[in-house]
Parts: sequence; C-alpha cells; structure tokens
Amino acid sequence: DDLDISLETNHIFLSGDSILAFKSKSLDNIVFLISIKGSVETTIQLPQNETVTSFETTANNTTCFASSTNGVIVGWDIAGNKQIFSNKIKTDTTSSTMILYYDNFNNRLFTKLNNNNVVIINPKNGMVTDTIIVRDARQIISTKTKIYISTGYGKLTIFDAKNLQELTTWDVNFTNQAAAKMVLSPNNKYLIIQNTPNSIAAFDTQIDSFLYIIPDHPFTSWSIAMSHSGNEFATAGGEGTIFIYETQTGKKKATINMPFEREPFIVDDENHYLASKNTLDALNISYNDNVYSYDQFDVQLNRPDIVLKKLGRGDTSLIKSYANAYKKRIKKLGINENNITTNGHLPSIKIKNKFAIQTSTRAKEYILNIECIDTEYPLQSLQILVNNSPVLSVGGRDLSKLKTKQTIQQASIPLAYGNNAIKIYCTNSKGATSLKESFTVLSTFNKDSITTLYFAGIGVAKYKDSSMNLTYSAKDIRDLASDFARLYRENFKVIIDTLLNENVTKENILKLKKRLQQTNPNDRVVIAITGHGLLSDSLNFYYA
Repeated sequence: DDLDISLETNHIFLSGDSILAFKSKSLDNIVFLISIKGSVETTIQLPQNETVTSFETTANNTTCFASSTNGVIVGWDIAGNKQIFSNKIKTDTTSSTMILYYDNFNNRLFTKLNNNNVVIINPKNGMVTDTIIVRDARQIISTKTKIYISTGYGKLTIFDAKNLQELTTWDVNFTNQAAAKMVLSPNNKYLIIQNTPNSIAAFDTQIDSFLYIIPDHPFTSWSIAMSHSGNEFATAGGEGTIFIYETQTGKKKATINMPFEREPFIVDDENHYLASKNTLDALNISYNDNVYSYDQFDVQLNRPDIVLKKLGRGDTSLIKSYANAYKKRIKKLGINENNITTNGHLPSIKIKNKFAIQTSTRAKEYILNIECIDTEYPLQSLQILVNNSPVLSVGGRDLSKLKTKQTIQQASIPLAYGNNAIKIYCTNSKGATSLKESFTVLSTFNKDSITTLYFAGIGVAKYKDSSMNLTYSAKDIRDLASDFARLYRENFKVIIDTLLNENVTKENILKLKKRLQQTNPNDRVVIAITGHGLLSDSLNFYYA
C-alpha cells in the first residue's frame, strides 16, 4: 500500500530487469533500487521536504537521476553507489515541470523548467548548459539528429539535435488538445504519440510523415510503452485494459483485460482468448451487436495457443501443448475441427411442455420434451445439467447421427431432494451452443431413507520399483476413510470403499466405477486418489 505509482519514469526495472525502482508514499524524497531477490541495492535521496517526481537512467543503467518539482536534481552512480551531484535550478513548480529525459545519443538531460523553457543539463554536474524555447512542452524524446517535443496545444515540434534550431511543427490532432506521452522504437524510426486522451498517432522519423492516427482507450490513455523489439507498443487505459498494437500498421493485436479482483485475461483481434478459470465469469463476448457469456462460444474462442502465437509469447512447446489440449477437447465433443466457425449463428432450444414445470414438486423426476432447432447447420448434441452435473453423459446426447437440423427429444431428468438448478442447451456441428434454458425446481418428495455418502479412496504407496515408493499416499486414504466414517455417520449412511497398493488394478478400479454408477441424485460421492501420475505428449493423464 506504500507504493507511489505517481513517479514519472519509463524505468521500473534496471540492469537487465534485475533491479526494481520505486518510490514510497511515506518516504517521498527517496527512490529505492531493490533487487528482484528482495534486497535494497541503493537509495537515491533528495533533501528533506522535497518530493521525488521523476526518475531517469542512462541507457546502460550505470547512472540515474531524480528530481523534484521545486527544481532539485540529483545524479547517482549506481555501480559505485555514490552521489555524483546535487543541484537546484529555478523552476515555476507547475505540473509537468522537472520531468527528466535522458538523451543517450548526446549524453545530456532535458527537463521542462516552466511553460516555455526546456533546459539541457550536464549529467556530470547538474548544471544547465542551454535552453530550448517551446510553448507548453509536455514530453521530450531525442534521436541522434533531432529532438521531438509534444505540446499542450496539440503540436509536435522538431528541433535540430546539434544547434537546437526549430526545424518544423506538426499538428497532431487539429483540435488543440494536449499531445501527451511519446515512445520511440529502438531503431528510432517510429515515434508513437498519445495525440489526444483517446487516440494514438504514429510518426515516421525517417520520412518526416505521419503514418496513421487511430482511436485508443475510451476513458483516457494513461501510459504507453514500446516492446524491446519495437514491433509492438502498448497503451493502458482508465477502464482497466491494455491495448497491444502492431507498430508499423497500428493494427490492434490484443487486449489485456484486468477485471476487479480477478486475474487478467487476453483477447486477440478475432476474439480468441487466454483466460484462467478464476476470471471466466468476467469474460463476455460481443458479437453482431449482442453480448454473450463466455461459454456460448467457448469451443471456438478459448484458444490460448492462437493468442500466444500471435503475440509471439510462450515457447513452442507451450503453444503446442495448448493446441493439443484444444484438439483433444473437440474430439471428445465429437466436433470436426474444420467445421468450427465464429460467425455468430446459434442453434436454439424450446421446451415443448415448459408450462407443466412447477417451481416446487413432490416428484422425483421430470420428463421433458425438448425441441432443438438450427436453421443452417446439423445438430450435434443435447445437454442437460442438474446442479452442474450432466444427466445425459459428459458429452450429452449425440444428435449427429440423426443428420438433422430439427428434432424433438424426450428426456427424463432425475431430481435430488431440495433445490435443483437445471440447464438445458444444444450444440450444432460448428461447435456453437444455444442459449441455455435455465430454471430451478424445489423437490420435496418423501425420501425412502437417509442420504448415502460414498467415500471412494484409491492410494498407492508401494511400487514394483521401490525407488518410486511414497510415504503417505496410502496412509492419507486410510485417514480420510476413518474421518468420513467418524464425522458423518450421524447424518449420512456412510459407505467406505478403498483400494490400496497391490489392490489398485485396472480391473478393480473399473469395478469401483460400476458400483458408483448405481448411486442416485440424493447420494453424495467423494473420490480421493493419491500416488504417482504421468501426463503424455497427447495430454492424457495416466495414474501409476
């Protein structure tokens, strides 16, 4: 909570990304340089009663600089851990003054003193050596031959880097809105400018011409950064997203979304996404002027392999693993990969006897007549979930063999005692899922007996290769079995079924599965498995 993110700097990590630079709120006259291992490398300290507003380093990270709006500037030798100079220059203390910019080509510092003056500072002693007159300067970037200064009234003014004479001035937005931050590609060719709070302009420094102006964040762009390769740049917006663009064309490659109290997720330009389970409920798909929950197009769009490949992130083996996992998933669903499309077309379902459904019943099951319809593609499956458990098997009822776009299916839905959250949907051959029919039924039928709790435990501690033996895997199953029998016997009929060590065979596991298949919706089943496991190249898990 003490981290002060208002520090003006492009350098969060130094020395090959091994040192972190930051300022705290409680000690606002100090910049801390901290190793990623956690140790404090050094501190750059301004006099008491000064507040650090800007931090800058040389390209090789041997020297850094810190300044305050009151005109104090300090130079620091990082390698030698000693102060090089401390100086104070006259400034009007207004916003955006004393922000430091280092010119790596000509080894000098730039900073804005007041509304009309940018000064050049000797990085060895902190003394002012020259002045550039420019109205309302905002940010300064230098190449070997030119100095680029954005202004608060929508201009990009270019100066000669040697004689400091003004060469030309460009309108960057034609509305006199402030042109804010800028970044330069490593090859010094592309200058990316936040030309308004909601747009980006790209300037080619080699031909002195604007390449494109594109819309950016709807609620103001806060910051901008260039990739090490220069092929991409990113902008961060007030709505909690980061846009990643292709530098040469301005094409948006991806959006990084950062929902509140969720992990970030990435969406590419074709709506493919990479998201963890934690954040899926924050992911909605906008398509053809409609908004759908993520699971509506999850088969088509949940493609981390495509996202990482487009961004050039993730090694080949990781991308291949994601691609294999996707292929395995659609194979399990019985969908041909070549048929998958994201054209926004959805099948539909209709419960023909929906009005016979009561929100409260004494029945143990409902028999529903469900009509599945698709106007364009053959139907693939029908799925029914009760309290998120599939009724018609994991893959649902196979409709593909019917080779039809319309069918009425009768399904018996078993009800558990209490609330039953029921969801019904169908899919087509393209992997698209219909909107779900959802309703809740409270069942209060007379239970014949107390609810049964099954504990099925499988554990292997002893292996043919004794070097692979485990200490606690079998013991953990015994302890769990004992705890379930002791803690739940008053409220449940507890059945313990365990397989340990040499009794853990394929045949015995299949027999256990068959016994569990005899359970009913009111039963509770807990399965615990311990031992070694292997993941094959095709992402099949093998229990050992």
